[in-house]
Amino acid sequence: MPVFEISLGNVEIFPVTNVAYLAVDGGFLQMRRLHDQLNTGPVCFLEPFHYHPHVTLAQDLTAAEAGAVRLEATRRWSSYRGPRSFPAEAFTFVRGNSAKGWVDLAEFSLAAALR
Repeated sequence: MPVFEISLGNVEIFPVTNVAYLAVDGGFLQMRRLHDQLNTGPVCFLEPFHYHPHVTLAQDLTAAEAGAVRLEATRRWSSYRGPRSFPAEAFTFVRGNSAKGWVDLAEFSLAAALR
């Protein structure tokens, strides 16, 4: 798969989990395809939620906190004047840890890894 552009959209909230995130507008389908190609065989994982590419802003929020975070993040995002897109050049396999963080397991160049 060649390198592709990811562009970020609006601030949104996932229902049920109250996770605040930036939507992935451009590159959404490419990320879904990449996920589907990689989520097979010995690394297959049956996720509790359907894979939805995004950039997490905040999690472990109550519904009230999520609403307030969304308002503040939307205000800040609308005043941000920098780039809202970037090239997807690599991907990293991660594993969640007990501290609700992520441990990087391996990184691969997108163009080289999927030839």
